[in-house]
Amino acid sequence: MDPQHATQWVAAQADVIGVIGVLFLGALLILFLSARGHAWMMAHKRAHSTIDTFVRELSEKGYNARICRAVYEYLQTDQKVNFPINPDDALDERLGIAGDDLEQTIRDVLILTEREFCPGLLYRPLVTVEDLVRYVEASPLRLKKSA
Repeated sequence: MDPQHATQWVAAQADVIGVIGVLFLGALLILFLSARGHAWMMAHKRAHSTIDTFVRELSEKGYNARICRAVYEYLQTDQKVNFPINPDDALDERLGIAGDDLEQTIRDVLILTEREFCPGLLYRPLVTVEDLVRYVEASPLRLKKSA
């Protein structure tokens, strides 16, 4: 196809390309507004929830309060979860943390809590925030290097 015909063909398709572009941008806008609406709704529904209620709920089950606090703070600040977190929140579906993000979360929280990464401890998938806390707590403390 010579350049003149190619230019004419593209010009003839401009309307179709424009409509597809507008639909694509509209879909992105809807997804963005949906995510913002979800975060607002969760923040509104959980207005009474705080880091202290999270830590208290898990401490009553026997979990270490320091680890609970570290997990909550990490998820809020580093993973940008902008609504109160509950222990039964699904890491993937509710918080959007899966795959590489989950691996990074595990490693970062283990470092924050001075724990060793032991893949053998992970005998089942981490589904909820409580599962993450349980895994971190089960991980051995990192040994301090002596001088």
